[in-house]
Amino acid sequence: MPPRTAVFRSQGSQDGEDVKNVKTTGFEMFKTLKYFRYKTILFLTFLFSMLMGAITVVMMIYMGDLTSSFGSDPTKTIPELMTPFILKMTWWNIAQVVVMAIAMAFRSFATPTINLDLRRALFTSLMNQPIEYFDKTSAGVLVSRLSEDVTLVRETYIDKTCTVLQGLTQAVMGVIMAFVNSALVSLIILVAIPIILITFWLGETFVDS
Repeated sequence: MPPRTAVFRSQGSQDGEDVKNVKTTGFEMFKTLKYFRYKTILFLTFLFSMLMGAITVVMMIYMGDLTSSFGSDPTKTIPELMTPFILKMTWWNIAQVVVMAIAMAFRSFATPTINLDLRRALFTSLMNQPIEYFDKTSAGVLVSRLSEDVTLVRETYIDKTCTVLQGLTQAVMGVIMAFVNSALVSLIILVAIPIILITFWLGETFVDS
């Protein structure tokens, strides 16, 4: 790491500057995660978060087929109709448990490890700062960056990113499955999505103003 890196620029949670004056580029996440040593683990953490979202939607399809199967063949009994779906749901439940366990295992490893890597990078940068830097920055701000700010970065770039990826995957899979099963109805519903988004945006705008 360069001896005078800008990681201790006055933008921490304990700084008194107005956050509106902080300029962002949109690539802060990638610049931060490059300090994470186990990038393969990070990729698998995000991947299995997406799989958790996808497998939930697939299970909803099977549950819908289960409710419509009762009137599919009047010559069969209820056990004969339900047994294939019960077996499928059992296997999908097992798959969901396995995917969730693997996702949580990767996430439980990535969460403390990125805290350690970021604090190591920040502390290394701190040790290479010129003595004048410590005259301008209080000890409370430095401690806050090593504790609160690192935790905030981890919650944003790991925890919330996993949640967003899972939700986006569910949304995309839901749209795909909807068009596969009923394209006409899905197209009508899809038109309503921009209306809902515009309504939500207008509501938030008026509330903030």
